[in-house]
Amino acid sequence: MVLLQLLLTLMIWMSRSATPGVDGPLYVSSRRVGVAIFLGVYLEMVVGLRLWSVRLARRIGGRGLGRSMDRFNRAMEIAKYFVPVWLGVAVYGGLQWGGAVDHLTRFLNHGPFRGLEFPQLVIGVGPALLAWIGLWWADYPAERAFREQSMVLDIDQGLSVHEPPSFATVFQNNFRLQILFMLGPVLMILLSHDLVTLLLAVSHVRHADNLGMATMPIVAGLIYLFGPELLRRAVPTERLPDSPIRRRLENLCRRAKIRYRDILVWKTSNSLGNAMVMGLFPRVRYILMSDLLLERMTDDQIEAVFAHEMGHVVHRHLWWIVAYLVLFFGVAAGPLKVEALRAALRGGWLSGLITDEPTAAAILAD
Repeated sequence: MVLLQLLLTLMIWMSRSATPGVDGPLYVSSRRVGVAIFLGVYLEMVVGLRLWSVRLARRIGGRGLGRSMDRFNRAMEIAKYFVPVWLGVAVYGGLQWGGAVDHLTRFLNHGPFRGLEFPQLVIGVGPALLAWIGLWWADYPAERAFREQSMVLDIDQGLSVHEPPSFATVFQNNFRLQILFMLGPVLMILLSHDLVTLLLAVSHVRHADNLGMATMPIVAGLIYLFGPELLRRAVPTERLPDSPIRRRLENLCRRAKIRYRDILVWKTSNSLGNAMVMGLFPRVRYILMSDLLLERMTDDQIEAVFAHEMGHVVHRHLWWIVAYLVLFFGVAAGPLKVEALRAALRGGWLSGLITDEPTAAAILAD
């Protein structure tokens, strides 16, 4: 769900160029006022949740805490959905955030920088991503207090006890998992578009921006083919040592005829009990089991979780994710960009692809 929320944030911004500007129900004539409202609401949300979290942390162990924690957790979930929704309101609802970003990046309309999109993307979704990170900060006091209370129960049950991670550790883990791991491939594809576009523009290739867009499917294919080798380094991992549980998991894969590159321990400072599988093809397929999951679960429970991850491979869920991302880029590119690409294809790249001086044909094609 986190991946969908983050991709929705990118989609809202990237699709704006394909939609005519509208005043919107919240139209504000002053750009500065609109931007102030946009940023102020994010700030108010994060600070408000932080104060609530601190208050809950001070009440750990008190009566009625369970209901209060449930309400806080629901509010945090609503806030995560609100982040992309409010960005959409700022872009399409009349708060002029899109115009403000266009003004800040007006240098992209001239020279070889024409057609670059990554700088606008970073600035455009920057407040939303900062608000998303702010939610980690807001949640931390309540989460830490809850973990500290859980330590008492762990001691009573004879379980191993770990000190709650610092916010720096929480930030690092979340940044690696949610930003680098989930958004990294998408951002790499978009950045490659800009690098190719800039290189072609500097080389005086006509329609450099559209040619750069045409290379995106190729780059996307390469990234999702070899991406697991990069992603397994984006989050800290190590090979699951040879042990009875590893042999059980390997035997389970043999019985199910599932091929893979390796089984890895996902190191989360014992703060996350989870598992995942990545890689479309066996030679780049990795199955990850987190350290907390391996520590707290029995062998039978670990095997059940592992079988669930294998089910994603058997039912080709990873391919469905690829299909979703293709749809994502299709929507994000928008009909105007698709039409521009078709016009460029009809415009005669074969006649004078590289030119130092504008010709009549080039002017007509543009």
